[in-house]
Amino acid sequence: MTSTVRAAADLGFAVILPRDACLGFDLPEMGLSAEEIARVSFRLLGADFATLSTTADVIASL
Repeated sequence: MTSTVRAAADLGFAVILPRDACLGFDLPEMGLSAEEIARVSFRLLGADFATLSTTADVIASL
């Protein structure tokens, strides 16, 4: 997810990232839950590369 969003933004696309449509996974060997990883990733991407949204909001905007 992160590489795709950053690449799209770097190419000039206006990226809308629906948080509830993204898959995550735990990294138990590093002591990280999928929720923790997603929270940090979304904050970083939302700061510079994408507009964070929900699936319902994206559909409503169509």
